[in-house]
Amino acid sequence: GRCPFTAGSSTLMLSVLALGALALPAAGDNWVVLAAGSNGYWNYRHQADLCHAYKIVSSRGIPDEHIITLFYDDVAADEHNPYPNQLFNHPDGEDVYAGCKKDYTGKMVTPQNFISVLTGDADAVPAGLPVLNSTAADRVFVYFVDHGGVDLIGFPESTLHSAKLNSALALAHRKGLFKELVFYLETCESGSIFEDRLPAHLPVYAVTAANAHESSWGTFCPPHDEVRGTALGTCLGDLFSVSWMDDSERALAMRETLHAQFEAVRALTDKSHVQQYGDVTLSFKETVGDFEAEAAALATIPARPDGSPPLDRVLSASSAVTSRNATIHSLWVGLQRAPSARGARLLEQAQGRRAAEGARWNRILAAAVSDPLRAREILALADVSGDGRRGARAGGLDRSFAACHEKAAEAFQEQCGGWSEEALPYSACLHGACALLAGDGTGRIVGAIREVCTSGGHAREATRGKAWREGSVESVYSATV
Repeated sequence: GRCPFTAGSSTLMLSVLALGALALPAAGDNWVVLAAGSNGYWNYRHQADLCHAYKIVSSRGIPDEHIITLFYDDVAADEHNPYPNQLFNHPDGEDVYAGCKKDYTGKMVTPQNFISVLTGDADAVPAGLPVLNSTAADRVFVYFVDHGGVDLIGFPESTLHSAKLNSALALAHRKGLFKELVFYLETCESGSIFEDRLPAHLPVYAVTAANAHESSWGTFCPPHDEVRGTALGTCLGDLFSVSWMDDSERALAMRETLHAQFEAVRALTDKSHVQQYGDVTLSFKETVGDFEAEAAALATIPARPDGSPPLDRVLSASSAVTSRNATIHSLWVGLQRAPSARGARLLEQAQGRRAAEGARWNRILAAAVSDPLRAREILALADVSGDGRRGARAGGLDRSFAACHEKAAEAFQEQCGGWSEEALPYSACLHGACALLAGDGTGRIVGAIREVCTSGGHAREATRGKAWREGSVESVYSATV
């Protein structure tokens, strides 16, 4: 027969339901970390990208206390900016700088602070500044944009090595700072940061603007840089970045899977090879909105929260310039628009720095590698102009001598004035030299770096490169004379 319903059974049922409710995992919150590692007006696009990304996640309901930003914040007020205290990520777009959250700015934009933010180390950052305070039930979205090289991402005065970044992500997971983490990375050779570095067992899904052997691309570059009829004289965005943000700004995108966004962005970013790493299965299960929006806000999301127009796919592609050439290209177009002695001198200096860096690395490799032919072959690994000759190269990076690369990269940072925009392509040469010299490589390469970079002429070149990274025309002049 039928079991009678009694007060005792009712109490038991309620107790079981209560225990079941207690056993359910917490829904979790969303956290976002946005970082732009460059400074100077010629890197306008990076800070515009970041503030645009902030507008998107903020408008999607993620509260400011769960969004952490790191950017130098010097471009909006730069003397070259025709729209003071405004930034534009699209020729027909709205100002993305107004209201952009500022946490770590100026000299506080460092690899150490970025790592401390990701690992929730509040004791390691200036008092009062935020770090991830998330839990094992939360989702984290990280977006980083800057210059880069093989195994390196740039910061204003130094670099972060891929080994340290991936170790930080693993540490953050061990500390229970996320259930799942998505990392979008826009730098040259960005695939090298995660290729054979990011373990698939970590719940981390990474998407990069380029593979391990090629430049990423700026977009809306001169002469397609006009906003309201005024030329800005620099690229307004980066092709991968404006592509993923354009996709995210569609209301339906919040409900599409991360994999669907990856495929859409890969099609839009047709100048480089967009890659994915880590726990790729996560991209089929989770949606864009799971990381870029609060659940409660999904039902009321407007189609384009910042008022920006849909991406002109033809213009974004036709106006694209390799990131490695973006500065020289912008200066050259500026000189065609308004010929001047000052403009000619700036362009000559930029070209001279590139040539001087090539000469320096020729000397470093000649000192480290006894065979001149092999030294030239290794030098050719540097994708200096970002013209794509290495981009379609088959095969991955040889990680057998990863420790050698890390130590040699640190030596160059310490001895040579840092990894400037002109120097970063040559990080690929360190991989080649370490592999060729095998067990003897570290000592010989570090010794060659020290020998070349402590000589008088190359010490002056290091000072000149640092001045250019800081973006001041006058500081470049003073470092040159």
